[in-house]
Amino acid sequence: MMERLIKHYIVTNTTMDKYQFAYRAKRSTQDALLCLTTTITNFIDQRASNYARCLFLDFSSAFNTIHVPDLISELAHLDSNVTEWIYSFLSNRVQRTIVDGKTSNPIITNTGTPQGCCLSPLLFSIYTNRITSNLSNVTVIKYADDTCIIGCIANQSDLCTYFEEINRIAKQCNDLNLLLNPTKTQEMLFSTQYVKPCTPDLVLNGTTIVLSDQVKYLGVTVDDKLRFQDHVQSAITTASQRMYIVKNFVFFSSKSLSVMLFKSFIVSLISYCLPVIFTCLYASDKKSLRKIFNDATKLGIDHPDIDTLIADRTKTLALRYIHDDDHFINDFLSQCPSGRYRTVKYRTMWGRDSFLRNLIHVLNNALF
Repeated sequence: MMERLIKHYIVTNTTMDKYQFAYRAKRSTQDALLCLTTTITNFIDQRASNYARCLFLDFSSAFNTIHVPDLISELAHLDSNVTEWIYSFLSNRVQRTIVDGKTSNPIITNTGTPQGCCLSPLLFSIYTNRITSNLSNVTVIKYADDTCIIGCIANQSDLCTYFEEINRIAKQCNDLNLLLNPTKTQEMLFSTQYVKPCTPDLVLNGTTIVLSDQVKYLGVTVDDKLRFQDHVQSAITTASQRMYIVKNFVFFSSKSLSVMLFKSFIVSLISYCLPVIFTCLYASDKKSLRKIFNDATKLGIDHPDIDTLIADRTKTLALRYIHDDDHFINDFLSQCPSGRYRTVKYRTMWGRDSFLRNLIHVLNNALF
């Protein structure tokens, strides 16, 4: 109970980095993914030769390596009683290990935060709040310990700047006692060119990072074409398997229970981050998603179709964003003298299929 009260106090009284999406009101993994796709799409659309590189950092035992005095210095703006409580909470903790009924000797630790504690992810987010970039072509997106660094590259100078910024951030992590794991860190290159740009590999802490075709980020499989095909196909396969359970409940149990199972087992799985990626999907993937909802309708399950679901959620997001001045998406929105939002004119298919373009369309329809 005390931990939750402290958490609420910290969240209320701490200014977080705009690109930190964890443990903030009206922020979620969906916003972090939207920031990733929008930043890449809008830059690449400007010129045919533009491309983006994205580094997905992996920290070794992230929560266990926090240096408590450095964390307390980040919390200096809070009431002294709160910081003293946090310091006491994190200091002189006793740890034991039990294996086959045998208990190890206790050890005292003064590093890191307790596993499973509701405060730990928030404290880590505050601890890494200073890990940002002031460069116009580099964006650092964070969701607790999930961090990605986007480099928008138009020329050789931008590429050198991106590499230098990666090295600076790596040194900053080292100074904070955060251990980067180069073997699990992945990098992707995004480009609309038929032949991808030939660029040197990134070397992180002496380890060469080989470019990947896809990366799992915040539970979503991101591919280098931003079409999310593998992610959607995986969700459809799992949803189809779960539909067998729902069908059994329709025929042998109550319909109300079947509706509840469909919403909790299938809709929640399919709709995760779907509003921000749906417009990017191939037509065949959209058709497969619609089929699952159509099958549910045939079973007598009363639920909106997927297009209605996406439209409603997009409208909710759109109205939420325009009333949130600190949200990054407002950097891409501008209004006409009439009050309508300006439609972004995109050159590439990536841009024309982007969530931002659809968002502006939904906003104007909702407000005018």
